[in-house]
Amino acid sequence: MIWLWFACTSSPKLTQNKGDPFHGEDPFIESVDFDCDSESARWSFEVRTTHWTGGGQVWIAENADQAEKHRITSDKAAADGSSDQLKLSLSIPADWRDAKPDASSRWLCRDVPDLTFMATIYGAAGGGIKDCRTWGSDPTIWTEIDNAFDCDTVIEIPIDTGIADR
Repeated sequence: MIWLWFACTSSPKLTQNKGDPFHGEDPFIESVDFDCDSESARWSFEVRTTHWTGGGQVWIAENADQAEKHRITSDKAAADGSSDQLKLSLSIPADWRDAKPDASSRWLCRDVPDLTFMATIYGAAGGGIKDCRTWGSDPTIWTEIDNAFDCDTVIEIPIDTGIADR
């Protein structure tokens, strides 16, 4: 009984946390990569950032009336919060009407030259979109699409117009 009283009375007082060191700064996109493999009928996206993220979105659009939004999630975050790597893989169904958000895309690999893409990331603690990159046929298209982020950070990613039909 005395040990119980001693254990309870000699415990150090809790101090106020001075903030979370891992979420002190907003993430920034360092690189974006994407690929469309016609043989496996699959799109792949990878976004590397400084600092942890709260995930993000990948948008694919042919025009203002035909756009897809998919969630991209963390695949490999640094234990110290200094970086994050987000990945997304989308299948290409035989019938474009079978495409499902976050799982598959209606567009074929041969459509790449006609498409515009955008990657956005959220801060680890939330608070909305912290950074974005856009590339493709019309990087200004996002102002015309409902609920799309107006990204003005355009990057050049080489697009192979000789992609096989799938």
